[in-house]
Amino acid sequence: MPALKYFIHECDGYFGKVMGDYVRNHALPEEQPTICGSLMDPRNKPTWADEVVRSDDLLALKKALLTADVIIYDVSTSPKDATSALKVLFPTRAGRRVPDRCDWPHC
Repeated sequence: MPALKYFIHECDGYFGKVMGDYVRNHALPEEQPTICGSLMDPRNKPTWADEVVRSDDLLALKKALLTADVIIYDVSTSPKDATSALKVLFPTRAGRRVPDRCDWPHC
């Protein structure tokens, strides 16, 4: 099984650091994950982060979200950011989801 790619929002904050450390330290040696994330402060990139994007670079943020297998947000401290990420992942038009593709059997 290929290694997963994780996106961790604000990976330099407390919750992000805990999640990043957990992901990195609990992966199997042959399946080391790729960890990408956004930063609160561009000078505080964690050593375990493979790539980081600026939260205000919407194109890079969208690419990071769309290429991640697992997306982690702390909705207790940043619900607005999590909601914005959902809008990137599931764009709507007139209240209806507009899928780019559908892998579900009933689509």
